[in-house]
Amino acid sequence: MAARVLEHNLPAILDRFYEHAAATPQLARMIGNDIPRLKGAQGAHWGPSVQWTVR
Repeated sequence: MAARVLEHNLPAILDRFYEHAAATPQLARMIGNDIPRLKGAQGAHWGPSVQWTVR
């Protein structure tokens, strides 16, 4: 269930994270213009292909 909630909200979570990162000068310098690529990589990592277990 947690995985479904995360998967559903992941685009908004990534949008907010990168908005914050872009507004933080040190992070913005590291990220540069790579936000679309980074969002895609994060989405692929945290998206439906991840196996979730609850312990």
